[in-house]
Amino acid sequence: MLKRCVLKHRFSLLAFSRLNRKQQNRFLWKFTHVYMPERTPDGLLQRPPTDHQDFTKYEAIEDKQYQEPAPPIKMILLEDVDDVGDKFEILELSDNLAHKLYLTKKAAYASPFDLEYYGKKKEEFLAQKDTRIAKMPRDLAKIASKISSTIVPIYVSIRNEWVLNPLILATSMEQHGIRIPFKCLHLAGGEPMKGPDLKEDGRLIRFYATIEDKLIVPLLGRVLHNLFPEDQQLKTANNAQLLQFGLRPETIYFNPNGLQQIFEKEEIGTFMAKRPSNAITGAE
Repeated sequence: MLKRCVLKHRFSLLAFSRLNRKQQNRFLWKFTHVYMPERTPDGLLQRPPTDHQDFTKYEAIEDKQYQEPAPPIKMILLEDVDDVGDKFEILELSDNLAHKLYLTKKAAYASPFDLEYYGKKKEEFLAQKDTRIAKMPRDLAKIASKISSTIVPIYVSIRNEWVLNPLILATSMEQHGIRIPFKCLHLAGGEPMKGPDLKEDGRLIRFYATIEDKLIVPLLGRVLHNLFPEDQQLKTANNAQLLQFGLRPETIYFNPNGLQQIFEKEEIGTFMAKRPSNAITGAE
């Protein structure tokens, strides 16, 4: 069955591309001439479509084969993509998602060449990391990245005496939009900070969060006696700023077998202080 669809040839592509965008799916449309032009004799030039208005009229052929959505496309992820997959994972994605990830250079088509090329890249990528890191659940890695991405403002009293403890840290983190039980927060080794002491105002401190008894995440806090507007708060610290307060860069620690052995031997802060500053994330 034919559906008459008279279109100027110069506008047909534009009209149907708009229709495809509205449907948000990629379709294949099949056309035939309404009036079939005569065959061009051998040796002569073909008559242009503008030569006669009937030559610019087309019919869209209704065929279920050409009205079905495009099949999924096999892609290689070039980075971790939330709710999609991990770096170098090979997946079959919808054409819309595949197109979006390809344009943003987050994925590549799984052609034979790219399968071989990125297969070698994946081997190099895994060889540079401890194999135990690859076993870290992705949800834990996302949590660790989120809570360690900024400096937590720790507001303390300027009038009443206080001793820095996990409860104060938990309250400060909740005010910062991160809820972690105080039993999962641990101070760095040494004597806890006491106050009020305006000389210590603005000091960066190190503390740690344990997640699901498998992960230790180093965190940074900034002790403040007065409220500061959010746009004036220190968001991150470089190595020079850490050194100014006797701190150093630290990496997360992950042990799939749990942290019980550490708890039985020493404090979390003491354990983390013994690790090299450039220690590979994972159980040593």
